[in-house]
Amino acid sequence: MGILYIRQGTRICTFMNGGEQEGGRRASTLNVPGIVGFREGRGAGGAELTEETARLTAMRDRLIRACSRGSPGFA
Repeated sequence: MGILYIRQGTRICTFMNGGEQEGGRRASTLNVPGIVGFREGRGAGGAELTEETARLTAMRDRLIRACSRGSPGFA
């Protein structure tokens, strides 16, 4: 189970012949248990992801400040 983001207007080739699932790009039966599990798993990790994003953003900002102090013209 996974997700593929395809920008509108991007052309991709069909890799399985058959049904019309996924806009005619793929044939087979949908993996309903996998879809539900993916959705539930993503929802469960939301709070941790928000905290981790804040932590990594703070680390990035600290690194940029440190580099800026030591290197004139650092952008």
